[in-house]
Amino acid sequence: MCSRALPARRPERSGAEVGAGGYVIVRFTVDETGRVKDPVVVESYSDKGKGEWFHHAALEAVRKFRFIPRYVDGKPTSTPGVQQRLTFAIDRAFPSVSISD
Repeated sequence: MCSRALPARRPERSGAEVGAGGYVIVRFTVDETGRVKDPVVVESYSDKGKGEWFHHAALEAVRKFRFIPRYVDGKPTSTPGVQQRLTFAIDRAFPSVSISD
């Protein structure tokens, strides 16, 4: 039996490692308590070609958002179809995320 070592596979580089920037648009429902429910990515872009690099970070951030719920007839009501754009600018020294309406 012959055995030989296979070269270690280098993991794919992340968006931060290559200095990528881009955006993700997330759609979700704001429930009666102002919390985000069922967030999904509806669009993304990266200047380095892989917008999905930012999907996880965008969904994690949006899940932490809190809103003032919409009121109908004096009662808080859920609001489906809310969209939020998160812009990622990766500078290895100062990574940042901005949120736009």
